[in-house]
Amino acid sequence: MSEERKQQYFGELAPRYSHLTGDTTQDLFAKFLESHPLDISSSSIIHDNAAGPGTATEILVQRAAPSGVSPRIVATDYSAGMIARLEEIKTAWPEVTVEAKVIDSSDLSCFEKDYFTHSINNFSLFTFTHPVQSLKETYRTLKPSGTAVVLVWKLFAVQGLLATAQDIVKGPGYAKANAIPVNGAQYYQEGFVSKQLVEAGFEKKKLETIVVEHVLKEDDRTKWDGLFEFMTKSSIAASSIKGWSPDEAASWPDAIKQAIATETQKHGGVKFEAWVTVAKK
Repeated sequence: MSEERKQQYFGELAPRYSHLTGDTTQDLFAKFLESHPLDISSSSIIHDNAAGPGTATEILVQRAAPSGVSPRIVATDYSAGMIARLEEIKTAWPEVTVEAKVIDSSDLSCFEKDYFTHSINNFSLFTFTHPVQSLKETYRTLKPSGTAVVLVWKLFAVQGLLATAQDIVKGPGYAKANAIPVNGAQYYQEGFVSKQLVEAGFEKKKLETIVVEHVLKEDDRTKWDGLFEFMTKSSIAASSIKGWSPDEAASWPDAIKQAIATETQKHGGVKFEAWVTVAKK
C-alpha cells in the first residue's frame, strides 16, 4: 500500500476505529495496566506513539484523573485524521495535559534525547514501514530507566472467524487455499518484538514479555455490533468474498454469525490475545 493510500485509509478509519475494532485494542491495553500500572506520576511524560485516535491515551487519562495524578501525555500519529479524534479526549479530560501532534514514528527529531519517561506503542508497530528505525527513535527519546511498552497481536480472532465463515459458505479447505494476506504476520511469533527492540538498542536482559487476554462478550452490545460490522462491511470483508457469486456473498453475514457462535461456545465470547513486551532503558 502506498503512503498516500495509507494516509487515506487511516483518515477514513479514524472516526470509526474504536467501533469497528470492538474496542479490543483499548481493552487489552487496559487489562495490561491492571497488572502493570507502570509507576505513572504527575512528573511522568508519556509518549503515546502512533496513537491512532487515542486508544491508549484515553485509558491513561481515565486512570489518572480520578486519582489526582496528572501526567503529561504527548500523542503522535502520522495520520492527521487520527490526531483530530484526540481533540475529543482533550475536551473530556481537561485535568490531564494531552498534546496531539502529527508526526511519523520513524522520525521523532522534534523531541530531544532522554525526553519521555514512558513510551506506548499500542497495536501499531506491525503497520510501520520502518519498524526498527521507529524503535530506535523510541530508545533515543526515552529517559534512562524509562519504560517502553509494545503491544502486538498474539491472537487476532477476526482472522479465524473469517476463515471459518469462508469454509461454511465454500466448503472445507477453501479458506486455507485462499488465505487472506495478514499484515505483519511475523509479529504473531513469540519473541519477534523483543528481537526488534534489541536491534534498536534495548538490552535483552531488560525485556519482559507477557500475554494479555480479552474475551469480547455478546452482552457488550455496542462493541459486539462494531466487530460484526467490521467482518461484514469493511474492506477485509470484501477481500474475504472476492469473486463469489451474488448468492454466496449474500450468505456471508449469516456465515459470520455461525462462526461467532462456534467461537462463543468455546470461549464464552470472541477471544483476543496480545503479546505485550515491556522494555526498560
